Amino acid sequence: MNDPDNDKRERSPLVIAAAVVMAMLSAYPLSAGPVGWFIIQCGRPAWTQPYFETAYAPVFWLQDHDPSRFLTWYFNLWW
Repeated sequence: MNDPDNDKRERSPLVIAAAVVMAMLSAYPLSAGPVGWFIIQCGRPAWTQPYFETAYAPVFWLQDHDPSRFLTWYFNLWW
């Protein structure tokens, strides 16, 4: 027979995995603001620019193609 406790235990790893993926998908673009701010505060060392631009290239692409301009607004809060 179906045991409700067993069903909950089987779904739990899937729910946790989905929550981790969602958290990472939102944390990655939102981390570009603080990271950019930190680089600016350090005096913009030349060696950081290629790493920053490469690591956040998808976020910058989204910023350029976002009709709502949310990312532009968000980055302006930090930079």
